[in-house]
Amino acid sequence: MKRLLLAGGLLVLGACHDDSARIEVGVGVSVAAPLPTEVLLQAKNCDRFDYALWLEWQDASGAWMQTYLFSLYADSAVGPTMDYLVFLANPDISYNVILADPDGTVYDSYPLWIPSGSSADISFHVVGGHLVRQF
Repeated sequence: MKRLLLAGGLLVLGACHDDSARIEVGVGVSVAAPLPTEVLLQAKNCDRFDYALWLEWQDASGAWMQTYLFSLYADSAVGPTMDYLVFLANPDISYNVILADPDGTVYDSYPLWIPSGSSADISFHVVGGHLVRQF
């Protein structure tokens, strides 16, 4: 009797089967964008020439962006000059620090990857027209 009831139940379930039913495996998960990192970028000019620092990156649409950071003036009478800037940066984007003279001639560039976290301290010395990262 139990077998007969079980067989009847299976027949009813088979009759209710819908071939058009779809099964979704997995659920879409949205990943939050990383929080921006506060970057302290500082540079010391050890040369006798004036320079400017620029920051360059590629945004999500693929366009190249540049922003002026600050000037590093030569002051051979007093010694090396130093300047700094604090800004927010996205850790998912790679940046380039560009060293140029006031007329726009590029002397050097340095690829910069911003670490994830609340803050980052990045220092350079400018020596002989080159950016030298200080760790």
